[in-house]
Amino acid sequence: MNNKKQIKISGFIIVIAVVLVLSIIFLIAVQVPFLQQKEGYETKHASATSKINYYNSYLSNASNVEASIAAMLEEYQTKNPILYSNGIKTPYEVRTILKTLKYTLTSLSVSASNEDDQGRTTVEGGRLFSTGINFTFSGTREDLKKTLDYLELKANGSYYINNIDVEPAVDAGGTDGGSTTGIAGAGAKYNFSIEMSLYYFEKIDVEAAAVAASDAAESSAA
Repeated sequence: MNNKKQIKISGFIIVIAVVLVLSIIFLIAVQVPFLQQKEGYETKHASATSKINYYNSYLSNASNVEASIAAMLEEYQTKNPILYSNGIKTPYEVRTILKTLKYTLTSLSVSASNEDDQGRTTVEGGRLFSTGINFTFSGTREDLKKTLDYLELKANGSYYINNIDVEPAVDAGGTDGGSTTGIAGAGAKYNFSIEMSLYYFEKIDVEAAAVAASDAAESSAA
């Protein structure tokens, strides 16, 4: 009987000993190295957490960024024709303006283009030019206002008004278009002369310019 108890007790002690040995091994092999590198792990964790927060913030603003890019692209596509609307197109545009506003052009002159004396260019290297334009027509003050609004808001080119001359229109009887009291009414007719300048950039073939620059660089290196 005593022998059986002695065997059971010995087995229990063995189990305890094994557990203790495993605990010591775990402490030496895992716990101690972890404690030694804990600070490094915490630093890496903080860095990873910061990156996660950054990317989450970026994703939350992605829709705003996409909307901003779309708005800038739309603005570029709208203004791009204005940048390169040259003097060749101007007579057609002025006639279109007056035809749209339904009154008659009296005269139109377009001068030769002049390069900007300050040397301003686009990013691609396209030079800035200006063309002088002078045109006259007869109409009311409201017609003049509509013309200026059209040039500012709807015309393809980028125009700068230099001068506007206004004279009362004279009918066949020798009287002007004002009222008999000397106060010009809303329907009074005038002769308008508008002197303006069209500003536009030389359009550059970006790919051709890049090839030319590359060829020039190779020639210089040789």
